Amino acid sequence: MPPHDAYAVTYRLHPTYYDPIRESITRADGFAEEITSYGNYVITARIRTKSFAVELRRSLYDALHDTHGNDTEPSIIDALKDIRNH
Repeated sequence: MPPHDAYAVTYRLHPTYYDPIRESITRADGFAEEITSYGNYVITARIRTKSFAVELRRSLYDALHDTHGNDTEPSIIDALKDIRNH
């Protein structure tokens, strides 16, 4: 969960993406960014707040697992397995 005064998150995705730098300013959806991936890699997220900026690095799998790990939808479960195994 982003800090209460966060106003933007910039994501740095794998360089093979057409647009590897993405910015979200929509707090209502938790600064979500939709992507399609065929494997696991490290994502960098730079969270900007009114008083500071912080940069976090996590694997795509870990980030998705934290958000969707308890999901019972078969397509979500399969996607997490595929990402973990690549």
